[in-house]
Amino acid sequence: MKKNKKKKDSSLGWVIIIAALILLLGVFYTVMNMKDDLAGEAFSYKDFTKMPFHFTNMREGNDYGFTYKGTLYQLTVTDVDLTNKKIKYEISKGEIDEDKDSKADLFIDHVSVEKVDDPYIYFKIIIKNIGTRDAYDTFYVTINSLDEDGDMYKSTYQNVEGLDSDEEITIFAHIKYDKDYYGETGKIKYEIFADSSNKIKESDETNNKEVDHYKE
Repeated sequence: MKKNKKKKDSSLGWVIIIAALILLLGVFYTVMNMKDDLAGEAFSYKDFTKMPFHFTNMREGNDYGFTYKGTLYQLTVTDVDLTNKKIKYEISKGEIDEDKDSKADLFIDHVSVEKVDDPYIYFKIIIKNIGTRDAYDTFYVTINSLDEDGDMYKSTYQNVEGLDSDEEITIFAHIKYDKDYYGETGKIKYEIFADSSNKIKESDETNNKEVDHYKE
């Protein structure tokens, strides 16, 4: 009986050790992958009360640009605290083109429907900055599906963290559509806005919107 008891105790010990190793591996994997999901906000630096921005996927050594009261600043991440989800950073004034007439110009260059899979419609959208200045601030690209009267049915958006002059970005998005209208007409109405909150000062504010429909 004593031998059996010792054998059971030994088996239980190994089970505990294996369980502990699995737990440690899980914690290690979580910590190693937190960096990609880490979000950080910066507060109270010198004369700032609260920074007018929110960055995601911040990484140590990366530089980020933002404007505050018409001045461009550069934020450099110097340290990332994964445990408490905090960052250390340095801020300096950035250099802006002295040409005051130079402006960004966000342009919807391409929109295509990749597929329709009830109840969603899937888009590929290409936004270009055809202006002569970089768009430093984060802006929204908003996608609305419309009903038969042209009113908004559903809405979604994606953040774009700035866009340099002569550069483009490709966005993939999906949204629910009006199934009743689609069933009657075979059409899906939609509209897309680049910089829907009007954060970027542009040379042309009329080429930021596209209203169209998909027909099977």
